[in-house]
Amino acid sequence: MNYYLFACGQTQGPFTIEQLAARGLDPLTDVWAPGMPSWQPASSVPALRPLLNSETAAPATPPPLHTQQTPPPHPSTLAPQIAMAHAPVTTRRGGWILGTVAILAIIAGVLAWTNPTRAQHLNAINEVTAEWVGDKVDQHNPGNFLLGELFKLLGNTGTGFAIDHYLKVQSYGVCSIGRIEVGNKPHIVSVGVLGHVYTFDKQDIERTVDQLMRETINGHDDDYDS
Repeated sequence: MNYYLFACGQTQGPFTIEQLAARGLDPLTDVWAPGMPSWQPASSVPALRPLLNSETAAPATPPPLHTQQTPPPHPSTLAPQIAMAHAPVTTRRGGWILGTVAILAIIAGVLAWTNPTRAQHLNAINEVTAEWVGDKVDQHNPGNFLLGELFKLLGNTGTGFAIDHYLKVQSYGVCSIGRIEVGNKPHIVSVGVLGHVYTFDKQDIERTVDQLMRETINGHDDDYDS
């Protein structure tokens, strides 16, 4: 029967009885042979005791208990393997959390960096109001081009002044919202996110601009009266 030794932190062998006798065998050295259930000290293996007593007679070979022909892992090598088996679970979980936090931080940074300013809100609203003013002028003055352009200029100037005066834009870090207070009631007129400003539709424009112009005109009348 051939025996394996576990020495110097590694498995050595297989060795025959004669080879073990020639090299010498420490009683505390763990050995294994086919048929043994696990590693055992050489002093606990009956077949090897004569070698420990300097006897050279070869003992009878016990019948194998099973067909395993390679030595099992030594107990001293199992602890690192167990630790490594558990380590990836924690590592994967921690990596997933860090990755999620990093992605969210990047998204928040992009939203904050591209958050539209008040000037962008004002420009977007003025573009829509200019289109609305142009439609109104064309409906009421379809024949005279120069007069129509003059009315558009005056209308855009008046609405632009009123919107610039009443528009308030509040930033929330990742987005911004534009509000106009009409009749002591704030109306959301624009929403800015990712560098783009989304404005209200033409019906909202008509109602809001009409109320704004009335309040602006009334405010100027009050100033003159005072």
